[in-house]
Amino acid sequence: MSMNKDIVLVSPPPGWQRTLPIGLGFLASYLSKSGFSAVIYDMALDMIGKVKDEDRDCLWGLKAKNLWLDPEVFKLFVTKYEKEIQSCVDHILSFSSSIIGFSVIHSKQLVTLEIIRRIKKIDPSITIIVGGPACFYDEDRYILEAPKIIDIFVLGEGEKTLYECLVNIKQNKPLDEIKGVRTLESNYKGYISRDPIEDLDTIPFPEYPGLKIEDYQPDPVPLFCSRGCFGKCSFCEIKNIWKSYRTRSAESIFEEIKFYVEKKEIFHFSLFDSIVNGDPKNLERLCDFVIKSMYKIRWEGNVLALPSMNRDIYSKMQKAGCELVYFGVETGSEYVCKKMKKPFTIFEAERNIRLAHEAGIEVSVNFITGFPGEDEEHFQQTIDFTKRNSQYIDRVDFITECQVARGTHLFLHPADYGIVIPEDWQGYKWYTNDEKNTISVRQARTLILGKYLDSLGVKINVNFNLDDGSQKVKGKIVVNLKKDINKGTL
Repeated sequence: MSMNKDIVLVSPPPGWQRTLPIGLGFLASYLSKSGFSAVIYDMALDMIGKVKDEDRDCLWGLKAKNLWLDPEVFKLFVTKYEKEIQSCVDHILSFSSSIIGFSVIHSKQLVTLEIIRRIKKIDPSITIIVGGPACFYDEDRYILEAPKIIDIFVLGEGEKTLYECLVNIKQNKPLDEIKGVRTLESNYKGYISRDPIEDLDTIPFPEYPGLKIEDYQPDPVPLFCSRGCFGKCSFCEIKNIWKSYRTRSAESIFEEIKFYVEKKEIFHFSLFDSIVNGDPKNLERLCDFVIKSMYKIRWEGNVLALPSMNRDIYSKMQKAGCELVYFGVETGSEYVCKKMKKPFTIFEAERNIRLAHEAGIEVSVNFITGFPGEDEEHFQQTIDFTKRNSQYIDRVDFITECQVARGTHLFLHPADYGIVIPEDWQGYKWYTNDEKNTISVRQARTLILGKYLDSLGVKINVNFNLDDGSQKVKGKIVVNLKKDINKGTL
């Protein structure tokens, strides 16, 4: 049935968990406020119900994040699920929109191109717009640019840029001078950057047109209370992507919570912010609103170990429904902490962890093993850190071998850290000049730290990330995909 929407916003597979596509939610709400009709189609959620259990368990897990760009794996996936993929394409076209947008992370590049090729084959006149993290750096975007089937790339924060694109398309005006875009018409040249939106209260909160929020339950509903981070961690690319740290007002955030509680009867939230407490006074004000409302909500989020945090703030957070905080401590070594350019000291990390725990909030602490410069003595300091604080650490959700992400200080200044980044580094293949720090060394430390935490009675909430570079995961996926193809059951 034709719906005649101005734009369809698509979230391609895979999806690592049942989470509402909050980025598309903000885009859709901003366009709606500005007079355009938008609908969201979560192909990742649709596909997870179409694939077989054994494929879903492998391909929809974090272990497979790099393999979605493997040509062999992807070709097998498309062959096995030809009908299901085409069914999703037909669903996208059923909205009768002349403009279709995709939000793309790195692992979704090949599948996004496959969908676009099918759309263009059926109707070449449709304008394709692509945005998301996979578009941010030139070196990553080449996979998407090469086939020359994407009309517009939106780089960076998308609300204003996408709105101006729709205005110009509808009025048949050129797109080249719009800030924040690269176009096929200009051979993807002539990019003009766009300043970030400073007043986030001007962006209406998501209501997800086209999606049923109950399809994502019982997982918490995502909230964004801020964008960016004022930290300068050398392994993190958030500051590059968001440019500056900005927060919504406590009043705006509470209005969104009120909407979910009173209109949707939803009481469980996950704050997707890089740091929930970037503005402690605003956080306290939000907690005051929630406490006064007497809403029995539950929420969780990332917390930075700041000197400005105190017992009263953590107590107020707990009373306002905060049941879990994540501390990205990464290391127990003061030396490594400084090398990472973390915006806190190990002393502050320990103090904040203790205060949060004593306030009755569950504490999760995450670690990174093998950061450049970390030797056995520094790693032992991390072990000692866990021993000193085990009574305050309730769980560990990630122990990750140090990754070198594009655009980070680590990536841009490898000589400062004494590391070598090969062309096919994929984030994890780097090594130190003396070759004393390699992926195998980092994985060994991950195992040691995990086992020690287990001996202390600390809950490890997820599997260790020990599959980078392993052919075992790929082999299992290939076998599963070939199974039904070889049987001729497709």
